[in-house]
Amino acid sequence: MVDRGLIAQTTLVREEANPDWCLAAVLPELHFGPANRASIATKKPKWRFAYVMLALFLGGAGIHNFYIGRWEIASIQLAVTLLSLGTLWFVVFVWVIVETFTIKQDAWGRDLT
Repeated sequence: MVDRGLIAQTTLVREEANPDWCLAAVLPELHFGPANRASIATKKPKWRFAYVMLALFLGGAGIHNFYIGRWEIASIQLAVTLLSLGTLWFVVFVWVIVETFTIKQDAWGRDLT
């Protein structure tokens, strides 16, 4: 699947013996070359300050999660805000505040700096 391009380095995969999801690039059995694995590790980390500011000012739209690569969660936050026409603003607000204090890594497992 790697050879045919069906699994990219940034694809989240899970092993049968391990319930946690991880990047495909970190699994040696998928045979990504060392250059590919190094390219993920050397990408610039996201800034925690930027994440917090985006959460405070644009959190209801999920922009802070788009910033760190958590597209699924960001899409859900945006959908809840738009589909409820803002009536669930308090729920999204609490959600954003909790995330601001608990999220320490981006979607690729790199620490926010």
